[in-house]
Amino acid sequence: MSQSPPPTSPYAPPQTALYDERIEHADKIGRTERLQVDIGEAIGYPFQSPQWWQVCLMLGLFSLVPFVGVFHGFGYARRIFEAVNRGETQLPPLETDGLVDDIKDGFWVFLAWFFNLLPVLIPTYVLMFGGIVLIDTELETVGFVLFSIGILFSMVSGLLLNVIVPEAFRRLYQGERNIIFNPGPSIRAARSAPGPLLLTILGGFCAGAIGSMGVFACYFGMLFTFPLAAMINAHFVAQWSQVVRTTAKQAEDESGPPRPNPPPMR
Repeated sequence: MSQSPPPTSPYAPPQTALYDERIEHADKIGRTERLQVDIGEAIGYPFQSPQWWQVCLMLGLFSLVPFVGVFHGFGYARRIFEAVNRGETQLPPLETDGLVDDIKDGFWVFLAWFFNLLPVLIPTYVLMFGGIVLIDTELETVGFVLFSIGILFSMVSGLLLNVIVPEAFRRLYQGERNIIFNPGPSIRAARSAPGPLLLTILGGFCAGAIGSMGVFACYFGMLFTFPLAAMINAHFVAQWSQVVRTTAKQAEDESGPPRPNPPPMR
């Protein structure tokens, strides 16, 4: 397997050799460069495959398996991310041969996402649990204040998570693990294309609305709508990845070739 070259732009996060190899010939398959996020394209993406409803049903049923179903969902979403980055316009095949690989890949994505969430989860639960404990003591007022701060912190952090999810999963799907303590690439990517990032975030809310529609079918419909929302979200993240890659390439082209080093002083 060939080694990936080092990033040539400050906008480009480090990528694994496997990821580079999977998108190496993307320009020969379909559209892999873009400057804007297309909400309609992402929402219509699952329906480009003739067997989309079968894939949704299988993913929905598999999600009922504790833990393993969640890992498989993350792994299949990563496959969608990679397929869209290769320029493919249809859902990746859902085959039993790749089941273990999907579960394994999804486990590492889930684990990385969980550990990146710990700086948010720990203060929230410490404040809320500490407040509940103190409410039943003489420090009832202090307990109520701590509990209220915990609730407020969870609401604010929840809103912020909705904002950072597309960028976080762009990097997680590319094989990165440490995101929250290495925010530089994400900040530079957001500054390079704020408009497409906002559209990606808006698209995530649209996908969430689609996923919740299954409630109206006595909750059984969520076996279809939740996988559908996950597919749409993965497509949005892939589009955002293409925007980041395109803007990085443009920035590199505009900067021109690197200047030669001056001769050493004698």
